Amino acid sequence: MIAVVFLLAVLTNGLVHEHQAEANLICRLCDQARAKKSSAEILSLCHVDEDADCSGTCRMLAELRGKGKLISFCDQCKLSRDDLEIPIYDDARISKLNDMKITWKAGRHERFHNATRAEFRRVLGTIVDDKHKCRIKKVVKASPGYKAPESFDSETNWPKCKEVIGDIRDQSMCGCCWAFGGASAASDRMCIQTGGAIAVPLSAQDICFCANSDGCDGGQVYTPWQHTKFNIFGNGGTVTGGQYQGTGPFGKGYCSDFSLVHCHHHGPQRNDPYPPEGSQGCPQQSSPMCPSDCDSDATSPHDQFDSDKYGFHGSVNSYSDESAIQEAIQNQGPVETAFTVYMDFASYTSGVYKHVSGGMEGGHAVRIVGWGVDSGAKYWKVANSWNPYWGESGYFRIARGNDECGIESGAAASSADSTWGKKKDVLKQLRKRKRKVVA
Repeated sequence: MIAVVFLLAVLTNGLVHEHQAEANLICRLCDQARAKKSSAEILSLCHVDEDADCSGTCRMLAELRGKGKLISFCDQCKLSRDDLEIPIYDDARISKLNDMKITWKAGRHERFHNATRAEFRRVLGTIVDDKHKCRIKKVVKASPGYKAPESFDSETNWPKCKEVIGDIRDQSMCGCCWAFGGASAASDRMCIQTGGAIAVPLSAQDICFCANSDGCDGGQVYTPWQHTKFNIFGNGGTVTGGQYQGTGPFGKGYCSDFSLVHCHHHGPQRNDPYPPEGSQGCPQQSSPMCPSDCDSDATSPHDQFDSDKYGFHGSVNSYSDESAIQEAIQNQGPVETAFTVYMDFASYTSGVYKHVSGGMEGGHAVRIVGWGVDSGAKYWKVANSWNPYWGESGYFRIARGNDECGIESGAAASSADSTWGKKKDVLKQLRKRKRKVVA
């Protein structure tokens, strides 16, 4: 009965899912599922490991196959929707928002002068629907008696890692926010765990295009951590890599810099020097091939792809409430999370965001770096991946403590007992521990 109701809702909406990242995942699996002869073969298309269960979409498709509805459902992937061709905002909506007594300011976005809802959705690439997102198995709660300070900022708390934590990146016109949130948070945690000894940017290029078959079409919050984790056989890890053409605080010389151009993202142009999304200078991007060699301008010790792998040995944890997220950040560093983006967020310029008006547009992954209180309004300080000219110097603040837009529903990060470092050094430590246990 549930599947029938869901199918009717889909037929009414005209797409297999309201969010683009979820729709891309479903349609990609639909293409593969059509050729499978049984429900068991369909279930094998989805990833399940010791840390997470990502089989939700496959279970849905297998159930539809069992009811004889798979083909008719998957045919919805061919449809389009006229309601996504309307502008993402207008002046009347901006004025109405600013006339309301809210804790944030809205502004006209030059990038959105002629942009539609469909164009806005292209950079909202994270799966947030519980039916389709990976379920991380280990959900960590705050320690008994933990009391968070009123405010906390990772960048000031770990000055040796200030440059790493303060690195605001740019995902271009590509839906790989899920890779950027993970690459940045993993870089932060590695620097913090090593006391600043390893202060390098982990490559969003590697994660976005090697951990996912089509990273620009969206992904999971879990995936960057799975990719960066070293398993018992020594597989895994992420190479170093900075921003497009060596821009950003780290410059050039790392293994695999992000290859897609900088863009002006959803906000007043102000002093942003980059071309607007969708313009000739920042076109809609498709996913390049997974890199297997370092860039031609990479320098030693980051010029050999196989030996430039960094990561952690441990587990991937999920944090699903305010206190658990606070304790994880205070003790180990920033976490990656995702939230549902509504139409009004496209107009955010400053302040503590709370959803006020407009429909759901998609899921977006970000990095929580701290928290505080502003005139009585509790907030999370969140690093975005829309370049440092967007919002509050690349950051935004969002209401804390009430799971605003789902931002507290599933943060992810490495476990507290994780060992971080270069691959050869982490594996060496693990072998030493194993010998001690055997002895």
